[in-house]
Amino acid sequence: IAHYDGRRWRRLESGVRKTIHDIIGIPNKDNYLILAPAGVRSSVIFQINDAMNVTQFPWDSDKEVLSVWGKRANVIYACGESVWVYVGGKWWTIKGLPKELWGEIRGTSANNIFIGGAKGGILHFNGKSWKYFHFIPGSINTAVAVKNNLVVFTYSTSRNAYLVIGKNGGDLK
Repeated sequence: IAHYDGRRWRRLESGVRKTIHDIIGIPNKDNYLILAPAGVRSSVIFQINDAMNVTQFPWDSDKEVLSVWGKRANVIYACGESVWVYVGGKWWTIKGLPKELWGEIRGTSANNIFIGGAKGGILHFNGKSWKYFHFIPGSINTAVAVKNNLVVFTYSTSRNAYLVIGKNGGDLK
């Protein structure tokens, strides 16, 4: 992990050698909670504070986590082998979702969250319930971006790349 202070790059020591899958800054009082899930089969979520110290955010390392997202530091969502929500200092598994390796999670608010899956699936949370869409069998989600009323997913197969584009309140295409 490295940090650029406007003049130079500085290496940040985590004490763990793992591949980082995602990184996000989540507003937390007067600063940001920066989280970065890393590792396979023995996952961690790194936390970087204002002093640029790297520690581990609470996480069960037996669960594979690939992506995190949150609008505020008191409610954080994570995905990987399942989908979880961090509330009240504890992670909870969200039950009743399709079994898929969920690769990336992004949103605009607690009632507008999107997750891309490794088998062509997409999940959307509207604040009350999760809806599952299946688009491209055999494809892997490589990225999700959400801004205002627009959501874009990228998927790939061994031969092709795809964009899935949608608007809030509308259909994905």
